[in-house]
Amino acid sequence: MGRKPKPLQPVKLTVEYVYVHPKEIEPAIRILAAMLRDAEPSEEQPSRD
Repeated sequence: MGRKPKPLQPVKLTVEYVYVHPKEIEPAIRILAAMLRDAEPSEEQPSRD
């Protein structure tokens, strides 16, 4: 009763189903990977090419 639950670390992660043509899967994966990379807190801005 006197035990405090561990505070949860807030993580903003949205996962949705996206329907794409098979030939568009690779670009979609790259876009998702970029979104996840941008969601990570980083001290310096990653250089974009």
